[in-house]
Amino acid sequence: MKSELFMHEMTETSAVFGRKAKTRVTFGGNGAYTDGTHINLPAMAQGKEIDDVSIDVMRGYTDHEAGHIRHTNFKEVKKFVENECTNPDGSFNNLLKSLGNAVEDVWLERKVLKEYPGSWKNLSAVASAVNGEFKDMKDADKIAKDWMSILPVALTWEGRKDYKEIKNNDDCLNMLDDDLRERLKDWVKEINGCKSTKDNHKLAKKIHDEVMAEAEKRKPEPEDKKGDGEGGGTPDQDPPHGDEANKGDGDEKVNEDEKDTTVSEQLEGEESQEDEGSDGKGKGSPDGEEDGDKEDQPDGGSGADDAGDKEDGDKPEDKGDEDTVGATGSWGEHEIQTGDLSNAVDAIISKSESLKGDGSDYKVMTTKDDLVITRHHPKRKLMMPDDEQHGRDEYERKLRGMTGAPNVIRRKLERALSAKMNRGWEGGREQGKLDTKRLVSAFNGKPDVYKERDPVPEIDTATTILIDCSGSMSGSKIRLANEIAIALAEALERTTVSYEILGFTDRSIGWKRFYREKVKGKEPFSRVEGLLHYVFKDYNESLLRAKPALGGIESYADRRENVDGEAIQWASRRLLKRHEKRKVMLVLSDGLPAFACSRAGGYEDYDLMGADAHCRYAVDEAIKSGIDMIGIGIQDSSVKKFYPDHVVVRNLDDLQKTVISKLAKALLGERYEVDNSELMKVRDAVA
Repeated sequence: MKSELFMHEMTETSAVFGRKAKTRVTFGGNGAYTDGTHINLPAMAQGKEIDDVSIDVMRGYTDHEAGHIRHTNFKEVKKFVENECTNPDGSFNNLLKSLGNAVEDVWLERKVLKEYPGSWKNLSAVASAVNGEFKDMKDADKIAKDWMSILPVALTWEGRKDYKEIKNNDDCLNMLDDDLRERLKDWVKEINGCKSTKDNHKLAKKIHDEVMAEAEKRKPEPEDKKGDGEGGGTPDQDPPHGDEANKGDGDEKVNEDEKDTTVSEQLEGEESQEDEGSDGKGKGSPDGEEDGDKEDQPDGGSGADDAGDKEDGDKPEDKGDEDTVGATGSWGEHEIQTGDLSNAVDAIISKSESLKGDGSDYKVMTTKDDLVITRHHPKRKLMMPDDEQHGRDEYERKLRGMTGAPNVIRRKLERALSAKMNRGWEGGREQGKLDTKRLVSAFNGKPDVYKERDPVPEIDTATTILIDCSGSMSGSKIRLANEIAIALAEALERTTVSYEILGFTDRSIGWKRFYREKVKGKEPFSRVEGLLHYVFKDYNESLLRAKPALGGIESYADRRENVDGEAIQWASRRLLKRHEKRKVMLVLSDGLPAFACSRAGGYEDYDLMGADAHCRYAVDEAIKSGIDMIGIGIQDSSVKKFYPDHVVVRNLDDLQKTVISKLAKALLGERYEVDNSELMKVRDAVA
């Protein structure tokens, strides 16, 4: 599957995964994480072929995290971390926190499997990838004997051992002590009796206490206590459930700055809190930008960038469990193994991007700020006036100012369509209508004296009109494009052709903050701003209802930059969903994509060659999918660089002379010519 198609699939099905209207799947940065309302997968380049295993792993991660969004009580998670996992001296019990996550993971996956029995394939794939990573680790056998290191992930091995087609699971379990394996069976059975996140935490505490008691019994001889705490760090250093900077186990993050809950109520398409100067994390800025972040950092905290699972190694004094001794060596001397699902996803993305793709290395920094505006959207004022009557009046004013051009266009289309509908008669039939040319034969008793109409193929076509609403279209260009859209709408409304009218530009977001906090390293991205797409009229909407939006294209479209390639991909996906056999897209643009990207140094720039290449790629893919693409250059001939079939329109007369002939041919699927002289008479009469 092509990477852009997979991204679209995951985005479109996010509401099903989460069973919540607000749940979203986005692609951004270079790490997988969940924040309680949306699931993020790492950004990936378009045009890449992703293998089935990689797809299953990413779907499995999404299914798992969607289970957290549906079933995990994040208020209870926060209380558990603050009250149970934080020691009186301020040290943090990483083992207890990791056990809480592990029990929750096994519990919620059983719920997911009950809701979606087919999800076993995806869950098995991501679990197999995680298991394989541990199996291939250096000193895996030694780590597996360290109860305090292996216990969290071992619980998931036991809990998932019955998944169909799961790989590496038995190999991992066989590395464990026999005593631990027996206890795991009992503990996993107890998970079946848990009814809530709170119950899961109680069980995690019980398991933790049993292991600590066992560790105490197995000490070879009494020793002085070497540490007050049971784990290193502070509460800020290891937030539960998938902090995007230091993902403990691939689950949702818990934000220490939240007042009541970790679940964000941000609606899809609303401005991110990052744009308002607060990202909910309150951590320091590595490049010294004045975001006010450091003021929110708790005393003694090291910041999100320094948090996590002791990647650089811990000092002996940070490990409260180091002195305990197991059957084959010291317990607590290795890093706690959490079975982080997000690490498997990150590795899969890296591997997939090494595959050869058919398109450019076009990669989007994040899709979370992309927005589609309809007349029902809360932000519809970006597309049309609050006063719908004003937009309707603008539509009628523009229509009156076209001096009969819409009528000429309509008559031209009607003439083409009527030519298609002129059906002849086939005689010599034994049933049908009596053929007057065969009356003598009828008198003589001949049976084949009837005639029937020739069968006529239906005009089974759907059309998309896509309008560039960027800043370069300002002035006469957007005015002409608005008039063309109205003229075509008036003409198509009186035919059997289904049509919709869309627009595109982009929107400004706080990309530098996202780049700094969600992107590890200085990685370049092809697009850093959010997309802004408009639905001025959809297929199922009458022209009467769409008039306010169509009347405001010139005045209300937020003209910034134009990401033509992604707009074409978006419009193509909508068009390909239509049941009509023929599909036609008209792109009204001045022809030159231009939008901000980020370089390796993290600063804003423009990659015009990359933008052009991606636009050509999008057009080629649309044509391969069966869409007739027609580029209409608005007072500019640059469309010839991207669209094999193109025309340039400088006024409405050009529209009547050239575009309608191309549109008619595309609609009818055959060569078509019409006598323009008769139509000119119609135009003059109307004028």
